[in-house]
Amino acid sequence: MPNCPGCGRQVQAEWRFCRTCGQALTEDAPSQTTSVGDLVAPEFLARLIRLDEMSGLLTKTLQIDEGQAALLFLGGRHDVTLGPGSHSISALSSRGRDASVVLFRTADVTMPLSVAGLFTSDPLPVTLDSHLVVKVERPLLLWTNLAAGADSYTTQNLAGSLYPLAEEGCEGFFKTRSIRDVAADSSLSRDLQLALSSQLDQPLSRWGIRLVSLQGVSISCQAWDEVTKSRTDYFVTASEERAGLEGRKRLFDVYRESELQTMAQETAEVAAVEKRVSLWARLRQALLSNARGELESQAEMEDLVRRGDKDRLLKDDERDALVRAMGEAKEDHHKARIFALRRVESEGEHELQKLDLWHRYGLEQERLTMEISAAREEMERRWDMELRRLGAEIEQQRRRENFRREQETEELALRSRSQLGQARTAASIADLEREQDRADMEMGLDILDRLKREQIDREWQQRLHALEEAERQLNMELDAESQRMEMRLREAREEHGHEITRIQTLSTAGIETLIAVSGPEQSQLLAQLARTRAFAGCTPEKILAMQAADSPQVADALKEILTATAATGQLEQYERLVTQLKDSAQTSREDYQHNLTVMHQMFDKALDSVKETAVAFSAVSAPVAPPQPDLRSHTSPDGIVTLFFSDIEGSTAMTERLGDQRAQQVLRDHNEIVRLQVANHDGFEVKSMGDGFMLAFSSARNGIRCAIDVQRNLAVYSNEHPEQPLRVRIGIHTGEAIKESEDFFGRNVIMAARISSKAQGGQILVSSLVKELTESSGDIRFDDGREVELKGLAGLTRVHGVEWE
Repeated sequence: MPNCPGCGRQVQAEWRFCRTCGQALTEDAPSQTTSVGDLVAPEFLARLIRLDEMSGLLTKTLQIDEGQAALLFLGGRHDVTLGPGSHSISALSSRGRDASVVLFRTADVTMPLSVAGLFTSDPLPVTLDSHLVVKVERPLLLWTNLAAGADSYTTQNLAGSLYPLAEEGCEGFFKTRSIRDVAADSSLSRDLQLALSSQLDQPLSRWGIRLVSLQGVSISCQAWDEVTKSRTDYFVTASEERAGLEGRKRLFDVYRESELQTMAQETAEVAAVEKRVSLWARLRQALLSNARGELESQAEMEDLVRRGDKDRLLKDDERDALVRAMGEAKEDHHKARIFALRRVESEGEHELQKLDLWHRYGLEQERLTMEISAAREEMERRWDMELRRLGAEIEQQRRRENFRREQETEELALRSRSQLGQARTAASIADLEREQDRADMEMGLDILDRLKREQIDREWQQRLHALEEAERQLNMELDAESQRMEMRLREAREEHGHEITRIQTLSTAGIETLIAVSGPEQSQLLAQLARTRAFAGCTPEKILAMQAADSPQVADALKEILTATAATGQLEQYERLVTQLKDSAQTSREDYQHNLTVMHQMFDKALDSVKETAVAFSAVSAPVAPPQPDLRSHTSPDGIVTLFFSDIEGSTAMTERLGDQRAQQVLRDHNEIVRLQVANHDGFEVKSMGDGFMLAFSSARNGIRCAIDVQRNLAVYSNEHPEQPLRVRIGIHTGEAIKESEDFFGRNVIMAARISSKAQGGQILVSSLVKELTESSGDIRFDDGREVELKGLAGLTRVHGVEWE
């Protein structure tokens, strides 16, 4: 009799499962072998696998192929290293429950590594792109040194750890060489290869990794490309064969010395910005090298910044911003790392934007300062919205991961129960004498198993639908907020542009216009400047003579000067000077009086025309602010307003199905229908929210009438366009609201929005208060209503549907 491969006991030949341990005995039973390739994606160097992820109930077999290895841990301590082959670990339950396996790729792995922001001695910026071939030789060293506490370790993590080492080696290599040395030295390729190899080889060895080779190194110099109008790069290859295939381009063919010097000078002027770009790149790589994917404390972040900011380029407010980004995640260490990483990326993008602005406005320092300040303000405004979206995406991903894990766990448990049931059933069937009885029992068990699976599938589909609906609602809110933020940023950019235009116009205006449009203090300063210019070309003696006519103190001072001159025995010079001063004083006084008369006339004329000039100037250089709407006309005398919210059902799916252009046309048709009815019923459009509206009415009846006409017109539109019917949810509530600028705020606004979210497509839902206010006339019909729970509001709220068809 054969033996069971699981427990070793004898079994009968016709058994499909062992009665003792449940091990499958026939070839058509599902395989219980888990392959490394099934669990480790190509970008992983190592990944932690727990036993519950492996196939099998009691018998678990791990298949390790060539170029792979595994470490078995029991109770968190390394127990044994597993090489290629099939390894049965079914006895682990008797050795300890806390067992796990770390799977490794030990074959050669090619990974990219790029270093930007390097400078030659000229200085000119160069960028290094390389490909390393590495091999994991001592898996335990890699796991304990680089991946302790993590669930996986990828090539991206390794590239982040190698980045500062490669940057240090390249900086030392290029800072002693000019761009001409790079062009002229034919042995540079080998020197660069040896420099990088020696810089990286020892650290990799400490981590249990061997550097096999440098497959390629590409050096690019964009500054030189702009001079020569050709790409400046060459390739360092690991073999002569590849070198022959790739070829080598000369770095420099013909160049103009003046252009090269100009480019080097410009590079030196923006070197500080270039270094900050490199700093943010280093910080980003340092965060990516963290295999745990977490930042556990502010001290860890400060240590990371201290190691990355070796030139102390970060300002205090930038350090504080990084700490605040971490603080937004509170105790969520994984989210803290993602927030910090995105903040570092945003700062790096801002530095690149500063470089672009410098190239455009480098000679206009005042304009450059204003543009950089505006860019910084826009980045900070976007950051809050980006933080919210990042948090939402992380939570959505976690919910989906939890959903997937629960589904897999349930599927594994169901499969295990099914295997045990089949084993017991096989034993029971073996005792039946009639073949028909066996067939009937097998068919019944198969039907029962299918029914159970269908029920579980339905439950999972319902949970998935609820999850997707919550994500859709959150994304809609984020999209609406994002649109409002973009509108505010657009207004700020327009205002900034108008301010720049105003300044440029002022710079070309005359002194009269400047005095006319300036305030009192600025006008006095400009007038004093004009008077000072009137003295241009006069000698000090002439200026003193003119001032002596009106100032006794100046006259005394002039007398002392002349007396001192006479006392030195220079009598002739004294007499000649006195005569000249008398003549020049008379002439200067006449000129001065004439200048004063002209200036007074100029000032009088400017001040007489100040209103016309200011108005005309403002029409050219400043935006005309639109008249603010008077919201009082849309509220009742006691301050009560009827609020109307709407949105299109399934708008996201519509856009996915129709495409952006066709979906945008449908939205335009919808907006036209709604806005026409708002105008017909004396309503006010508070704001458009992408696929819906927030409206205000002074009368609840007008609000309901507008909703009814909107639904009827949309029904006509849907009949005319059956390929894309429009079904809109509408919610209406009446109450007091806070009026601020063009918007309403408060609890009643929130209630109206929540009522809208409870409606179905094509339905109008109103609060019980709106029903009581409008039902007395009898021309509007309502259903019996229902109690609903509104998100964020305590208790139950009664809502009623409006019958409009």
